[in-house]
Amino acid sequence: FTDAEWVEPTDELTGTAVFDATGDKAAMPSWDELVRQHADRVDRLAYRLSGNQHDAEDLTQETFIRVFRSVQNYQPGTFEGWLHR
Repeated sequence: FTDAEWVEPTDELTGTAVFDATGDKAAMPSWDELVRQHADRVDRLAYRLSGNQHDAEDLTQETFIRVFRSVQNYQPGTFEGWLHR
């Protein structure tokens, strides 16, 4: 890594990692934060599965609709794993 690429590791948790670590419902990120934090990864996976960008966008939207409907049932663990189920 060059100095420009190196990101200093931190012990500070952010986003869904805070909720996963604490289980505190108040720590669950806002809807905007959830989408910002996870949309790129969901879209990349959807593209790999579908093979085209249009279908990937549809799959990503459907994924977040399902998340919105069921996020209140999410139990702390690994949000990323739960999201990709």
